[in-house]
Amino acid sequence: MSKEKQVRKVQVSLPIEQYPEIEERWTSLGFKSVAEAGRFLLMDKVNEFYKDTKKSQRAILRLEKLKQQNKTDSTSTAPVQTKPYQHNRMHQNKEPKIEYIAKESDEYTRLIESFKERKAKFTIPNDIKGITRQVNDKGTKVYGWWLNDGSK
Repeated sequence: MSKEKQVRKVQVSLPIEQYPEIEERWTSLGFKSVAEAGRFLLMDKVNEFYKDTKKSQRAILRLEKLKQQNKTDSTSTAPVQTKPYQHNRMHQNKEPKIEYIAKESDEYTRLIESFKERKAKFTIPNDIKGITRQVNDKGTKVYGWWLNDGSK
């Protein structure tokens, strides 16, 4: 069997004219109501109430300090790359590299054989000096004929 806690209710009468002043005083000290303040005073546990109040005030102050610190930390850090990423334009400014492969070279015969393997109807023009190979900045190779007049 559980024993119920026995309590005795106490009623205190206060003059109506003084009640707003009393209520304001005790609620400003942190009590929720005049009844709660009276209960702590009558049971002589005011020190316990103030310890709890100080703990909560310290926690609130610590929280406010952390919030303030978070605001200052976010404003003091350097922004992360505000400009869009810029690629290295070192190779893009250069003209494509052009190589001339003479008709008599081994490279020329190797390239012609690989072209013939890919295309069955591959024909070689009559008046050429060789093949031109352009390599652009992305490494793409473009082949063309090296004509006798020096043009592509």
